[in-house]
Amino acid sequence: MTEQDARSVLLQSADGATLELAINTPVSNETADRIGDIFKSIDEKWFDDVTKLVNWHGYLSLLHSNTLYQVLHGEVPYSVPGGFTEFRFTKDEHPILKRNAVLAEYRSVSNGSNYQAVSIPIGGSMYYRIGASQPRTQQTGLVPIDEGLMAITTQAIYFTSHRMTFRLPYTSIILLESFVDGFGVYENHGSSKVFIPALLGTMDEGWYFYNLVSALMAW
Repeated sequence: MTEQDARSVLLQSADGATLELAINTPVSNETADRIGDIFKSIDEKWFDDVTKLVNWHGYLSLLHSNTLYQVLHGEVPYSVPGGFTEFRFTKDEHPILKRNAVLAEYRSVSNGSNYQAVSIPIGGSMYYRIGASQPRTQQTGLVPIDEGLMAITTQAIYFTSHRMTFRLPYTSIILLESFVDGFGVYENHGSSKVFIPALLGTMDEGWYFYNLVSALMAW
């Protein structure tokens, strides 16, 4: 085994252990920094190409988990200044992330064939593991209705596309639904909405978005 092969094995092991930690508990800033130093000690060039880091499920989950930790402790996570020019936020509102996303709704369908094309609902609370799932009824399915840009801030969820633009404040949400690859919201008025964010890498991130919105609703 070459030195590079040995480093690759160590990185895979570190990433697996990091995934287990990040999924099960919010990771503090100090712990996130220490884990990052471990990866760098294995391969000092590991951070040279940041575009590849999202393909490491453990490290991506670490970033998500650390963001959740900050929100749960009343901190505003860092966001790139000027990176949200597509949106107009209210006073004292701070952006957290933006992502291309599919917007879907529950609608009646003639059969169940459309249901499998979008998302699979799962159960869970603040931190959970993917479990079994099934459609609500045989005649209801998730149907994509639009594609656009979604933003999550300290006060609301935004969505903008060529067809529509809306702001969904957390105070209007009465229920969240968790999905493998996204999250659904039920308002105190209007129809339910399901957001399916585009993947950063290859890992489904529904657990992160569900927990992030849930934490922000408690602010």
